[in-house]
Amino acid sequence: MGAFTQRPSAYTPPFDGQEPGPTLVGGGREASPARNPDNWRIELRRHPILHRGHAVLVLVGPNGEVEELNGMAKSRNTGHLTNFGLDGMQLYAIRDRERPRYAVGAERVAVMASGSREQIVDGLWARASAAADQINDKNFDYKGHDPAYEFGGSGGEIQNSNSVAYTLSRAMGIDLGKVVRDAGAERRFSGMGRDLLAAGYKRYVAPPQFAVSNTP
Repeated sequence: MGAFTQRPSAYTPPFDGQEPGPTLVGGGREASPARNPDNWRIELRRHPILHRGHAVLVLVGPNGEVEELNGMAKSRNTGHLTNFGLDGMQLYAIRDRERPRYAVGAERVAVMASGSREQIVDGLWARASAAADQINDKNFDYKGHDPAYEFGGSGGEIQNSNSVAYTLSRAMGIDLGKVVRDAGAERRFSGMGRDLLAAGYKRYVAPPQFAVSNTP
């Protein structure tokens, strides 16, 4: 089934009645590149981490230019960023414009939305970028993985980069959980399905780290 022929989604946002509307996975109409020279799209791509994956949201312009939104683990001591860090680091959202670090080498999973610059860049992508700032302001603790996930569970209290990607998708009015299910990639992305900005979200808080004081 193509990315633009799925069942309508309850998450399709309004666009002030302007026509044509953008193409969203699960809803809307297909925006044809042949009829729309100002065609932009947002893709979900997967940067592999062993048999799992780091979700990358990629904005692709009509000339092939790319920009990405990522959830990362940020050291609270050095500010160093990594896509897989230690529990208790800060869960941090970044927007890479000039030097995207993962978009080029990552595999495309699905096209999440496509349309004009106004609809995609000034609309959906701007909303996702604003949500990224909100995530950073809330200073979440990072929890990359949980062994329970490997046995078919939801992963306990995972709160990682894929949770950021999912949260940004909800800010755009797209259900990224449905996108990965339809692509057959649901278990590739631990931490998916957690909307960090949802009302009543129960956040993971890392236990305090105590310095070792009894070494010889």
